[in-house]
Amino acid sequence: MNFQKGVKKEVYIPLSCPFKVRGLSGSKGSYDVNEGAVISGTFWNGDEVLELDISRRVSPNRSSNRRSLVEGDAPSPAPSSPSSTGTSPPVAAKKKHDHKVRKWALGLALGIVAGAVAAGLFATFIRLCVFFLHKPAELDGPIIFQKDIEPKMLVFLEKEDALPESKLIGSGGAGKVYKVQLEIGNKIKEVAVKAVLVKEDMKSEFGRRQIQAELETLGCIRHRNLTTLMAYVHKPDCHLLLYQYMQNGSLFDALRKVAAGELVMPWPLRHRIAVDTVGGLSYLHNDCHPKIIHRDLKPPNILLDETYVAHLADFGLAKAIPGFDTHVSDSRVQGTVGYIAPEYHQTLKFTVQSDVYSYGVVLANLLTGKDPTDQFFHTAGGSIGNWLRILLQEGKVAEAIDPTLRNTVFEDEICLALKIAVFCTFDVPGDRPTSKEVMHMLRQIRLPEDVPPSPGASASPEAPPPPEVHGE
Repeated sequence: MNFQKGVKKEVYIPLSCPFKVRGLSGSKGSYDVNEGAVISGTFWNGDEVLELDISRRVSPNRSSNRRSLVEGDAPSPAPSSPSSTGTSPPVAAKKKHDHKVRKWALGLALGIVAGAVAAGLFATFIRLCVFFLHKPAELDGPIIFQKDIEPKMLVFLEKEDALPESKLIGSGGAGKVYKVQLEIGNKIKEVAVKAVLVKEDMKSEFGRRQIQAELETLGCIRHRNLTTLMAYVHKPDCHLLLYQYMQNGSLFDALRKVAAGELVMPWPLRHRIAVDTVGGLSYLHNDCHPKIIHRDLKPPNILLDETYVAHLADFGLAKAIPGFDTHVSDSRVQGTVGYIAPEYHQTLKFTVQSDVYSYGVVLANLLTGKDPTDQFFHTAGGSIGNWLRILLQEGKVAEAIDPTLRNTVFEDEICLALKIAVFCTFDVPGDRPTSKEVMHMLRQIRLPEDVPPSPGASASPEAPPPPEVHGE
């Protein structure tokens, strides 16, 4: 808009406004305009407010808030300042904006802190509720996992002389195993009591409750090829774990008798033991939630009942009772030399793949009769798995078969099982089959048609006649 000479207009414009402003506010002032000056913008003309766009800045006469817009009065130039050049916002508006930003940021920070504190208090409250609602049984007295056992039956175990050496049937790095008799349901039953030593740092109430919680989980597991934890008794110096007694000892004992000529274990029996063992392992890996890693799978931990059905023992105890499975000289290493997967020495972690490796070593031991801890394997490939792999590549895998199994009609089937042992002991964990895949592969190996089915065919499809015992 061109302001004509002598024309007066009142405009609402801040005294420090920039060249371009939208949405006017501030003090009311009248400005003098030179002839030819053009000012278009928001101004008051009685009824109308127009948009402000000052293309040329003119300074107000500060002696009065109200001046005449008359031609010929030359305005003094505006002082140079950041607020009067370019298009930067007004100083007052910028300060107000910065103040709002600071308040907003402070409020946000306080809100985050308050929310975190509230979340922490709520989580603590939930933990306390869970603890009191699901509080483990009292530490005093036995913890029973089998319905037909009553606490009074186990009172004798709290005595110092409850487990004399005359009842000792086995011992290991973690403790001793005793055989006792209990009257259960008007019948006398033999029970194995495993006495596990307590580490000093686990003798506190917190340590005891931690162990008890893990054992309560193990006490709920039931499977045909897993030993059943029947009860748990805590003593100041040890944990007493009650298991079903296995009349034929361990697979380690059986193989030792075979080597000594005291026992004959034909291929069908060894095949069933292999299937039973991996069946129990597959259950731990795939059907328990969370999954359970055995950590120390070896022949001494595979127990045989009166019909030579295999039961995995000591599963989960390595996690439940710290220090339970320390069997080698280096206290940082757990497990048993010869059965430990090679990657464990780098990671110090057990996985389902390391369990499969250990099973492959057990299978190789079962079919070759060779002890994987023998010094022979330090020069013959470094391990029993590598030794078998070399023989397989040379087409000589039949030479690895236990001499008591050679030259039989089962030689081809045994060679297939040895190949499965090689698959399980691959150096790269990802190359190994899963325990469930191993179970399926072993079950597909053909057996003689005259082998009668076992009573529990679902878990163990073949049940050969019991082994022949010599020298008894």
